[in-house]
Amino acid sequence: MWIDIKNKEEMQKILDEIETNCNKIQLPIMKQEDIRNTLEDLKLIFVLEKAPDYLFKLKPLPEATWNIIP
Repeated sequence: MWIDIKNKEEMQKILDEIETNCNKIQLPIMKQEDIRNTLEDLKLIFVLEKAPDYLFKLKPLPEATWNIIP
C-alpha cells in the first residue's frame, strides 16, 4: 500500500501508530549528527527517494576555522 506523505504531521502520525519502543524517531531532525541514523530508520518504514525539506530543522553549520588559501 502506497501512502503519499505530504507533511511532517502525517509522517509523525504514522510513526506514532507503529512505534512502541522508547527510541522513537524524532521529527524534525534538529542535529547534524542525527541525520544519517534518522534517515536510515525512516527508510525502513517509508519509501524515500529523497529526504523532504519538512524533515529538517537544522541550525546552520559553523563557519570554517581553517584557511585553505595561505
